[in-house]
Amino acid sequence: MSIDEEEINLASFVKKNNVTETRESLNDLFKSFSLSLPIINISLYSSQGFHIHSMKDLNAIHDEVAPFLSGVYNLSISFQENLLQGDSIKLIQFYGEKNNIYVFKVNLELILVLETRDLRDIAEGLFDIQIRNLIMRVRKLLVDGGN
Repeated sequence: MSIDEEEINLASFVKKNNVTETRESLNDLFKSFSLSLPIINISLYSSQGFHIHSMKDLNAIHDEVAPFLSGVYNLSISFQENLLQGDSIKLIQFYGEKNNIYVFKVNLELILVLETRDLRDIAEGLFDIQIRNLIMRVRKLLVDGGN
């Protein structure tokens, strides 16, 4: 299944099933999509910095996440880490938001789930995140799936 076909299926699933904020719905939503796209989770706490780790186990994602297809949302992430210094990832698709959790598609290569406690951190759909704790090297994840 190509990425384009997965996108169509994802949109179709959301529209037909009126996705609810359950773990089962999220698993169904990303079931085929996640086969080719790794998932990264960034939990953002304004006063404490950031945490990033692999989200290969979809059950680990917050129960109340309810992603849905909703236009295009641009976002830039700058990584403060030697290997990735100067790199940025452009988020090209905004899937949805539920209880301060935001789901994005990144460069046709990965899904990102962003959790923020402060909506001021998301301004005009475009901002830079300075990663203080980069646990999973994103480039490695993109190249070989994190293995």
